[in-house]
Amino acid sequence: MLQHPPATSGDVAFYNTPQVADDKSVQYVTLTGNITGEPTLGDRSQTLRVSAETIRVKDSTSPISIKGDLLVIVPRYPEYSFGERLSMVGKLTAPPQFAGFDYAAYLSHLGIYSYVSFPRTTLFGRSDDNLFAGSIIAARASTRESLERTIAEPQASLSVGVVVGDRSSMPDDLKEAFKATGTTHILAISGENISLLTVITQYTGEFSVLPGVAARVRLRVT
Repeated sequence: MLQHPPATSGDVAFYNTPQVADDKSVQYVTLTGNITGEPTLGDRSQTLRVSAETIRVKDSTSPISIKGDLLVIVPRYPEYSFGERLSMVGKLTAPPQFAGFDYAAYLSHLGIYSYVSFPRTTLFGRSDDNLFAGSIIAARASTRESLERTIAEPQASLSVGVVVGDRSSMPDDLKEAFKATGTTHILAISGENISLLTVITQYTGEFSVLPGVAARVRLRVT
């Protein structure tokens, strides 16, 4: 069973409504917050980690100051980025449950207890509270774009996975090959990968993937 400290009126999770079959009974809320992580891009959607600032609920006369992170699913376009501030109108719930996977427990390990799916979203500025984290994310995005521009697929998505830990563009058959050979740890962000990231603009080299994942990638990024 998922357990976490009881939410108070200052926590975004305090305002979660239950996941119900008839979602017409779920009340809409208006939230504001900052995007505090690099968006995860899918084919048709983006997943955003948002740090909540305020909430307006039914019958409230003014926004309530809150804290806590939530996961927000929005359409693939327009693209959002780290540090942007959003206003969202939607249904605030606990994370959904999936057969065979305790998604709520997974998110709880990340400190996330709330979820909004496809709210009406308005961009209204940018927060510069964490310039260091923003610069790291910008460097990752720049490196990913350079790899995708200079290397053909499927080697490009493999290189992106190894260097910056982004698996979103990796073909399913390649992901399965890594699982089958027990080598998915190669795709995890590590000190070695971060070191590679810091010198990527000067790096020229070649590496072979372990047996079962038939690929040889030559990197030359300028």
